[in-house]
Amino acid sequence: STTTVDNNVYQYPFENDRRYHAYCEVKYPFVALETDADRRNCKELHYFFRFTMRDSLHHAPLSNPQKILDVGTGTGIWAMEMADLYPSAEVIGADLSPIQPLWVPPNLQFLVADAEDLTLFGENKFDFIYIRCFAGCASNWNTFLERAFSLLRPGGFIECVEVEFDVRYERQSRNLDNDTHLTQFLRLIHEAAEKRNRTLNVASKLKCHLQATGFRDIKETVYNIPLHKESLDPRELQIGHDSLRCATNSIEAYGIRLFTRELKWSRIEALVLFAEVRNELRNSERQQFRPYTRL
Repeated sequence: STTTVDNNVYQYPFENDRRYHAYCEVKYPFVALETDADRRNCKELHYFFRFTMRDSLHHAPLSNPQKILDVGTGTGIWAMEMADLYPSAEVIGADLSPIQPLWVPPNLQFLVADAEDLTLFGENKFDFIYIRCFAGCASNWNTFLERAFSLLRPGGFIECVEVEFDVRYERQSRNLDNDTHLTQFLRLIHEAAEKRNRTLNVASKLKCHLQATGFRDIKETVYNIPLHKESLDPRELQIGHDSLRCATNSIEAYGIRLFTRELKWSRIEALVLFAEVRNELRNSERQQFRPYTRL
């Protein structure tokens, strides 16, 4: 559902010195981007995705779209750039918190809404639906994507972009050393998310979910994102630098509530582990990668 932006949605609950969404507070376990660092990291992540796509905002072959929906818009940066790119289109960004700018393109509207409940938008309304970094937000991806399917007009497109909550040491390897803080963190954050009926690793399953929902002509692209700063290729060097910074800056925002609520860790215990994980990522002598999927 949607709500009028009133004082209620600004009454953010605080936990572990971090701010969380007031609207549908129990559903979303991650912070509400309250600090400048959180917002800067979100902006850097957006430009990281653009850089990997050679400065494109989407892969879908759009032709004069008239209505576009950004599900879980966050700071709204993608929606704002799409509104500028397609000035004749009506662009809607939906999110649990009103953290978007007030001054936006005239063809853009932000809604405070539970983006998982897409039924509020009706049916056959949109030419393009964009869903990025929604892992951990939907309790049932088949149901969620069925609702998205019903929103699309005939011939419409959906684009999903997700990064696996996983790290691999080599391009073809799926295994990490078992005795690292990183391995412990990944195991525990998945365990905690499952306790909330949320799955963090959805990227590798998205194609199956889309097929089961009824989508056709699905094109899947899987990237191996480097998490290192050394490369002879300037482009890969930049991607590695940006992705490492985004990964290390996101650990606390994603993990602190899951660890303290679901795993009953103290805040200090969790922060100590997060610091160790950041150090391992920054100082690893082996090439590390994260899978990133776009459909």
